[in-house]
Amino acid sequence: MHFKCANRKSGYYMNNKKITNLALLIATTVVSGCSQSEETQPIETLDMSSYQQPGGVMYFFENGMPSTVSASSDSALSLSSSHFKDGKTSLAWGYKAGSTLTFSQPVGYRPFVANDTDQSQSTFSAWIYNPQARDAQLTFEFGTDGKAQVSFDINMDFKGWRHLLIPFKDMDGYPSEKMDYMQLSAPKSVNSGKIFLDQVMLSIPADPRWPTRDNIVPYINIASDTAPNRHWLSLYRYQTLLDKAQQTVKVQSVDHDSIIAINTKLESFVLQDDKKTPDVQKLYKKYDLYKLTENSGVVTGKPLSNKNRLKIFQNKGVNKGLLNQEGFETVFSGTEIRKYGEYMLELAKAIRSDDISDQDKQTLSEMYIQLTRYAFDQGYTAGSGLGTSHHMGYSFRSLFQAHFLTRDLLKREELLDDVSNMMSWFSLTGRIYRPVSEMTNLNADILNTQLRGMLYSILMQPNESIQAQHLQQFTFWLSRSITTSHGLGGGFKPDGSIFHHAQHYPAYGKGALKGLTPVVNALSRTQYAVSPDAHSMLKKVVAMTAVYSNDSLTLASINGRHPVEKQGIDLLPFMHMAMAGSPDGKELIDAEMAGTYLRLSKKKNIFVRYLKSQGFMATPAPTGHWSMSYANLSIQRRDGWVAAVRGFSRYLVGNETYANANRYGRYINYGQLEIMGPDGKERAFSHDGWNWNRWPGTTAVQLPFDELKGKLRNVDAFSGLEEMLFSEQTYSGSLSHQNNGMFAMKLQGHPKYDASFGANKSVFFFDNRIVSLGTNIHTREDRFATQTTLFQSTLRDPNDVVMVGEKPVAVADELEIGSNEKASVLVDPQNNAYFVPAGEAIRVSAGVQRSVNQKNSKPTQGRFATAVLDHGKAPTDGRYEYAILVDSSKDQVKQFAYEMNSKRQPYVVMQQDNSGHIVWDRKSNTTAYALFEPSLGIDNALIEAVDAPAMLMATPDNNRLSLSVVNPDLNLYQGIDFSQYDDKGVQKEVSIYSRKWKDNPSKPVTTNITLKGKWKAFNSLPAGVSLVVQSDGNTLLTVISVDAQGVDIDLHRA
Repeated sequence: MHFKCANRKSGYYMNNKKITNLALLIATTVVSGCSQSEETQPIETLDMSSYQQPGGVMYFFENGMPSTVSASSDSALSLSSSHFKDGKTSLAWGYKAGSTLTFSQPVGYRPFVANDTDQSQSTFSAWIYNPQARDAQLTFEFGTDGKAQVSFDINMDFKGWRHLLIPFKDMDGYPSEKMDYMQLSAPKSVNSGKIFLDQVMLSIPADPRWPTRDNIVPYINIASDTAPNRHWLSLYRYQTLLDKAQQTVKVQSVDHDSIIAINTKLESFVLQDDKKTPDVQKLYKKYDLYKLTENSGVVTGKPLSNKNRLKIFQNKGVNKGLLNQEGFETVFSGTEIRKYGEYMLELAKAIRSDDISDQDKQTLSEMYIQLTRYAFDQGYTAGSGLGTSHHMGYSFRSLFQAHFLTRDLLKREELLDDVSNMMSWFSLTGRIYRPVSEMTNLNADILNTQLRGMLYSILMQPNESIQAQHLQQFTFWLSRSITTSHGLGGGFKPDGSIFHHAQHYPAYGKGALKGLTPVVNALSRTQYAVSPDAHSMLKKVVAMTAVYSNDSLTLASINGRHPVEKQGIDLLPFMHMAMAGSPDGKELIDAEMAGTYLRLSKKKNIFVRYLKSQGFMATPAPTGHWSMSYANLSIQRRDGWVAAVRGFSRYLVGNETYANANRYGRYINYGQLEIMGPDGKERAFSHDGWNWNRWPGTTAVQLPFDELKGKLRNVDAFSGLEEMLFSEQTYSGSLSHQNNGMFAMKLQGHPKYDASFGANKSVFFFDNRIVSLGTNIHTREDRFATQTTLFQSTLRDPNDVVMVGEKPVAVADELEIGSNEKASVLVDPQNNAYFVPAGEAIRVSAGVQRSVNQKNSKPTQGRFATAVLDHGKAPTDGRYEYAILVDSSKDQVKQFAYEMNSKRQPYVVMQQDNSGHIVWDRKSNTTAYALFEPSLGIDNALIEAVDAPAMLMATPDNNRLSLSVVNPDLNLYQGIDFSQYDDKGVQKEVSIYSRKWKDNPSKPVTTNITLKGKWKAFNSLPAGVSLVVQSDGNTLLTVISVDAQGVDIDLHRA
């Protein structure tokens, strides 16, 4: 049986009308370009089907020569085991000038249709190996019946493997669904050559955010240079900036003493935690797994892959159906680059160890060099974008450390330039030369995964003048980036928030601070130290981590998409900031950071002993109130406990939900009020059995879990499959005043689920007393009750109970308490007492509670006690009031209850309606105002009117008045963002990353307050505050606030 050879001029006929090629299976046999009289191998030697994968045509070249592949008569095809990216073989094409290689089958291109569920777009993917770099271009074209429709060129000035991930939209021409061939055309300027191809996938759906331009395809996905993920993908742009800077460098010398000090510190940070004697035999065995061979100076081995690229074929770790099982095993057969980097770090530490023999050290060094050359050949080298460099920083962290430790070895082997260039490329060091206007919104991923690689690459730079310039620029860039973050952009906010994913995100901040603080420590007390302002900002951010956590565990409301009880902060940033000294440089060890480290550390490690030897002592737990406007968080701390409440607004999202994370987290920031004691093991929250409807303090419709589960969409090309909803309300925030504070929000449901839902909520903190109010609770949802949760607490101990009045309750199923005649008192297992006025319907549950896992919806259960205020189904104007006495004793509970029924009540609710909540606290003599609307004629002895929604706290003292004011509107944009609404004017789901206002700086907000009587400044007025006594004898107080930060004002009567 014979087959005819393909000819472009005759066209291509698919669907079994005509078979158009010939091929051989074995790697040692070469097929020259065929002629009409040439015989092929028997049909059984051809691969007729394995390339037909569920997701399209994908060639792995493991089951013979595909029947659809042919080459022009002046070139040769074979299957080769010399170079491959999966399995054992690849396609080798020996070409001459103008030769062609053709793949004849339906391409599988699909045009993108706008939708809100999947933004994937048809993309060509392939690995290509070039044995010899050439100053030429290779052309790929796609077309129909021999007529080209789209094409792209790649630069061939590279050696080794490169991954092509080319969206059809970035090719020249116009693709169509009818395309039935792909053809490669060799450069006419090259007499002869050879390339290898593997994992050729003609058209697969790929996330449009991921393709990464590099030296061989610099024209693809240029939009990524300004996209939210530019910190991963802007390899080419940043390298261009770096190259340009190096071309203009002036001759200068580095400060050698500074360089020695920085290098010494950085090395110690990598080596100090690993004092174990290296297991040399284990290292030898691991080396064998890479199956390295060297031929003509080229080191090859087992394919080196990266899981970030492989996510194209997975949906949160599960085969998304693009590959059959054989294809899946083939594509995923390589060694993960992250594991390679971790192994390289093990080798590097062993090489630097004094505990192994010289012979082993020599052998390990030789292994290290071979592995380094092998990774270069695999494509992990400067100029290579790997198809996508999305999230590659996590994979390179250990490798960067390894190369820094072995820089002397690399220099001896003449690899230092190549390695430092690789590190500079993949850590995107060139970002330090971005325009100053772009040095804002520092990304947590950079700090966590790339920052040290950037600094390592500079320190490994052999040219002293270039090194000196880069170090100076690095410090300038880092200092400015630390101190400049606008809107919802990443980085550090004035309130100490750490922003990532457009929100305060300690889970990412933890890694960011662990990456940044060692660098600041290493640079401290050298010529290249960060600025005092940057040092002060970073110190504040680190200090705040100990405020919004307890026992090193972070509050549940700020855990993002990770609602698990063990999310926490790290102590390393405190250690590094202590050793970085004070921001002004006067103190070698920062006392505040050292004291906090000693308080938080549970181990008497070497650093604890060192600090104590220097005379430092643990500082007390913080006391006071913190208003974090960008976190939408209000924090009260006393006696080792923390109480905090959080909301969301039209700027700040209320939840982050992924397919495998926080599936039931819609209500997490519906005014959650969490109280944590000093011992983290006693916290109320516990994952297994947790009722996701009942976060403490929240007001929400009690839905079945299958309805509460997030219905995820991929709403635009700026985001992935996720949910991050925000409201239309500007009123949500907090205010601090004399170590006390308050929080208030206009809670609004999203039309995606329930546009009819809403409530006005407030929480007032007075020492250990909390007053919580709600009004205007409404929804049309009449199938399920709307409830406000007082508490939900795990019952860890068999003796844990809820006290209902004087009665302990260990087991109860929706026990109804409360009456119109008598107030109710409940005490949760953490000894927090809840005082609920008469007339509230209270339901108490205790015992085994069944729920679902927030990651995978599998059943969970646990023992819990829960108390809620029930507002019934479809409330139209629901309300509530309750007070909490935190960490109370029995005597304190009795006394508070007694006072609540006396003429000397601990607090008085002076107003509770839809326009405002006003509470007076007796002990502090403070009145707190949550004014949801502009308010005229306020029935209060102090305030006459306020012309805008605002929060105020006022404490009079004879003729003096201490006043704190804020309008909680962050004011990142004004008016209406019409792109958030559909044709009917209803808010729709959009990505926070697509908002044009997202990175806007906060604009000033003016609030006019009319005070009763005549007032003047006690000393001087803060900036942005003015006083005018009016003709009616009242005083107009004008307050301008920015970043929704409160303004403190001291007045006295005129």
